[in-house]
Amino acid sequence: MLPHNHRRYSFCDKLSTCRGGYDTETDESLRQRYYEKINTPATSGNAAHYEQWAKSVTGVGSAKVFPTWNGAGTVKVVICNRNKRAADAKLIKDAAEYIETQRPVGATVTVESVQEKAIDVTASVVLANGIELGQVKSEFEKVLTEYFKEIALTHKYVSYAKIGSLLYGVSGVTDYSNLQVNKGTVNITLTDVELPVVGMVVLS
Repeated sequence: MLPHNHRRYSFCDKLSTCRGGYDTETDESLRQRYYEKINTPATSGNAAHYEQWAKSVTGVGSAKVFPTWNGAGTVKVVICNRNKRAADAKLIKDAAEYIETQRPVGATVTVESVQEKAIDVTASVVLANGIELGQVKSEFEKVLTEYFKEIALTHKYVSYAKIGSLLYGVSGVTDYSNLQVNKGTVNITLTDVELPVVGMVVLS
């Protein structure tokens, strides 16, 4: 049986901060977790099991598991919040406490937050008539944020070409030049525990 789309009610405004600074779980996120659970074999405390346990905690957006990271019987679980940003101390504590109730006997579990890697972008843009630079910058930051959320803890780099494509796709941008990402023109490598976040964006 597939999960149903039940109407949900929230006592916080859409633009306000909810649940300690991260978004409540959407129907789409819940549906994705459901399919992950039935499509990813999770047995006897394997890596998939730890990932499912972590992501079932309210506020956790993604998780990555490192078995035997510090020797036999050790497991590290790295998490981010639902906004795909670093987890705060309370979220780490909540995840650790829940996993402790589920883990196999004898396992030593460490739960840590992801590390944020700021991605700075500079470029010169050519705008259509009547388009304000501030308007373009705001829209570009929004699409950058969505791109970074999509690749959080799943990709090993931020694509320089993708950022250029996103900039060119912003309404009102007819061309761009001198694009630099973190002062370079190459992909930005991410470690296993890093996720990208929007840093300084300068358009001229």
